[in-house]
Amino acid sequence: MTPISQVHEIAAASRLDNVRYAIRDLTCVADEVVKQGHKVLPLNVGDPLNFDFRTPPHIIDAVHKAMRDGKNGYAPSPGVPEAIEAIRGEAARKGITTVRDVFVTAGVSETVDLCISALVNPGENVLTPSPDYPLYSAVLCKLGIGLNAYDLNEDDAWQPELADIERKLTPRTIQRDRYVRGRCWSKSPNLPGATI
Repeated sequence: MTPISQVHEIAAASRLDNVRYAIRDLTCVADEVVKQGHKVLPLNVGDPLNFDFRTPPHIIDAVHKAMRDGKNGYAPSPGVPEAIEAIRGEAARKGITTVRDVFVTAGVSETVDLCISALVNPGENVLTPSPDYPLYSAVLCKLGIGLNAYDLNEDDAWQPELADIERKLTPRTIQRDRYVRGRCWSKSPNLPGATI
């Protein structure tokens, strides 16, 4: 009997129609430039291996030991307790005393998506830096939340323009009686908005 094969197009959800992600879109262009024989420095991805960073031997040894000890399955949903305590300890060392909850994710993309999805209601808006980390606008667009961008001043080391922020505040901007509902930390000083 001859197997029957059918090809069906799987259509993307309509909520993705207006989602743009400049970093990922540019990789196609960069790949073409590389095919033409040009060298490209991939500043678009956070992969340290692209920048001659090698995993330190003690980390490789720790991962190897953890795997030998059977600690390579699913972690607890909130994260490994030792990791959570290390994060709390680092926050305390930096003088941050308002930490209530800590959860660990696989990467910044998951964190941004989870936080925006959990903290922003339909009809609200979030102040985002411009230029932005493209994931902010992509996730907001996916959720149907309007972009409310404030300017960063290139001449002042990309610091926010406070007057522009004041102009952008509306009753629908997430403020919640001036209490911050959530905070994402970035260790990268090169992400626009990481100084906030």
